[in-house]
Order: sequence, then C-alpha cells, then structure tokens
Amino acid sequence: MEAVEGVIRIARFDRLEEGVFGKWKFPDGWECFTVERPWLDNKPMVSCIPDGVYSLGLRYSPTVQRITRGRYREGWEIQDVPGRTFIMVHPANWPTDLNGCVGVGEAYTELQGRDGKMHKAVTNSQKVFDEVMSRMEDRSVWDIDIYTDVVEYP
Repeated sequence: MEAVEGVIRIARFDRLEEGVFGKWKFPDGWECFTVERPWLDNKPMVSCIPDGVYSLGLRYSPTVQRITRGRYREGWEIQDVPGRTFIMVHPANWPTDLNGCVGVGEAYTELQGRDGKMHKAVTNSQKVFDEVMSRMEDRSVWDIDIYTDVVEYP
C-alpha cells in the first residue's frame, strides 16, 4: 500500500486468541510494532477496535501520564471509533497491559509474562513510544488507517 501524506497505517498481521499484533508505519517509512487486545466484538476496555480509518488527536490522558511515569501528560487518542472512546496509543508490551488501547514496541517476539509463561509481545515500548511522540509532534491531527494484512492461501 502506498504511503499517503499524513496517514499512519497499522497493518495487523497476527490475530491470536490472546491478542492482535501489527506494524505501525509512518508516511516516511519508519516502522514499529503494535500490540492490542484480541477482537471481542468491539467491546469497550477488552477488545481491539474494528479495522477502519480514524482520526488521531492529541489530548490529556491520565493513563499516558501514569504509564510514562510523568514524561508525558498528553497522548494520541484514536477518535470516532463507533461505540468507543478514550482509545489511546501508549507504551505496552503484552495485550494484558491494555484496556482497549494500542501499544507500540520495537520488536515482535515472545517474552516471559508475569505468570512465568512465554507470551507473544512487543519489546522496548517506552523507548518506541518516545520515538512515536517525537515523530508526531509537528501536527495536532493525524489520520490512521488500521487494516488486516494477513496472507491467506487457497
């Protein structure tokens, strides 16, 4: 898919029972990985959001402030999602770190979870979140295109 000025893309490539993983792509080609909750019919706080094109707007977020240990008071909210509000982009490694939001990270891998078992996850979420925030600071509104990009064979 061709990059469009001002449009960020999330290409979801792995939909698992425990979560959904994708690749975040900026128009200039810079990429990172994403982590979300699994699809549970778009239920607030427990499901990823439907594929679609949405606006991203900067707003104050106690969640972002808490997760970044006060480094940021504001974060980017995915807006105009039917039946949903307060869907923030923030640091997260595992789907269980999220309440319907989108986490960003450096690599897609398996990490040992709090339960001692290995789980699909993304790494270095705080560092990557800093990079995302830096890359987005020159605009107050962005568009984001979230779509499933899974190769299916007949």
